[in-house]
Amino acid sequence: MTKPGFCQMHDVVHHKLCAIILECWCKELSRLVLADSESVSLKVFAETKPDWELIVKISEDIVRKYVAMTGGLRQLQVKPESEREGQFKNQALWNRDYLLYVDLCNAINVGDIGWVEASFLHWIYVFCATGKHKYEIEILAKFSK
Repeated sequence: MTKPGFCQMHDVVHHKLCAIILECWCKELSRLVLADSESVSLKVFAETKPDWELIVKISEDIVRKYVAMTGGLRQLQVKPESEREGQFKNQALWNRDYLLYVDLCNAINVGDIGWVEASFLHWIYVFCATGKHKYEIEILAKFSK
């Protein structure tokens, strides 16, 4: 059995991320907007013709709640071991890393080298943590001149 190629994995990441973000939207809609409704769906929400401010608010709530950021990780770490949600933390870290991957892909596709360079610090940490030191060293060598 061979490993999947780059294009296959690239597509998997994008599709899985879309599915997860849609699931986050459904959870937030059931919690915030349609709590009194039995069927929570994006279609029902769209039919209510929400204003842009509400869409932005829900989007920001999703990022705060489901994407790992420094403050949120600290809050999880200070909880007693029995109250920590390891699976939720791992998913939030996954969401963060894959959103950053998609962000990097978009930067490359539009040719924005400044945007690409701005993302390197995160990827240096990822390469270091996963033992991919040759990538980490290559990035550092190119940009430390």
